[in-house]
Amino acid sequence: WRLPRAGGGGGLGRDVVYVFEMATARVTAAVCAVLDCGAAVKVAGAAWYVIAHAPHPWPSAWYYVAWVAVVVAALEVLAAATYAAGDAWSPRRRIPHRGKHLDALEVKDVACVVFNKCSTAVFSYHLARYLVAPANAAYVDWSVPRGAGDVARAAAATVALFVVYDFFYTLFHRALHHRSIYRYVHKHHHRQKAPSRGNVDAVNVHPFEFVPGEYNHLLAVAIVGRALLAVPVIALVPFIIGGGALATLNHTRFDVHVGAVYDVKYHDIHHWYPDSNYGQYTVMWDRAFGWYKPYPRDDRGVWKPRAATAANGAAANAHHRHAE
Repeated sequence: WRLPRAGGGGGLGRDVVYVFEMATARVTAAVCAVLDCGAAVKVAGAAWYVIAHAPHPWPSAWYYVAWVAVVVAALEVLAAATYAAGDAWSPRRRIPHRGKHLDALEVKDVACVVFNKCSTAVFSYHLARYLVAPANAAYVDWSVPRGAGDVARAAAATVALFVVYDFFYTLFHRALHHRSIYRYVHKHHHRQKAPSRGNVDAVNVHPFEFVPGEYNHLLAVAIVGRALLAVPVIALVPFIIGGGALATLNHTRFDVHVGAVYDVKYHDIHHWYPDSNYGQYTVMWDRAFGWYKPYPRDDRGVWKPRAATAANGAAANAHHRHAE
């Protein structure tokens, strides 16, 4: 983690981005090999070769294309690993469908998925540049945790990042449900009322919604770094990668939950009862704003909405159809 001195015309920022890119490509290729994701291995391996042997600063747009290939391949590996982990977590337990499943993806769905995955590469590049920018040195901690204090600080930063992110995401998501704009943006995502495809259903949103959602991560890093503590780079692993995994799980039928902090059912409720549970990773802010709706149990403890809840869900969907 010792950073190289500035060299050539690129400066310290460019040198560190080079290290970040090589590390990302190596990890992606290694994980792909372990998971036996043949196509992703070939793409990530070829892109890593291009990036690792490129002069810096990058002299051609082709190096940025290689960067996109590495990030998109990493997304595919993360999606596959998350889906496998969800299946292992609840091998026999699935969340029942409460809404109509979007069985076939149309051209506009595929276009949104492809565009959004590629835009993740752009966001990740900007995040890397932010982390290594000299102007942000006081707000980013590149040191390796060496004691309990460092680990506690990284854990605190991780929690703060999720809390800050979800505060802005919850408000943004709620605004997207306003009747004046719902039909133009967020309606596309709610065509799927019983998400099951994981990452595909998660990123199948209008670009106007997806891009701000991605850069909201960068906003959270900036706010936590300036208002609370210098963000340890190690805290970005659970925040960015773990956050991507949680967003993927939110759009599966796997009954995955972590106490009262995270539960796939929270977001599943939102897809069949749209006027509730706007948070991405937690319902903390939904509880604070009065938008939280629990997934009811019957007398036997089985996850099953009562007739009244189902009727309320139908009414909420009717409200959104009227907004359309």
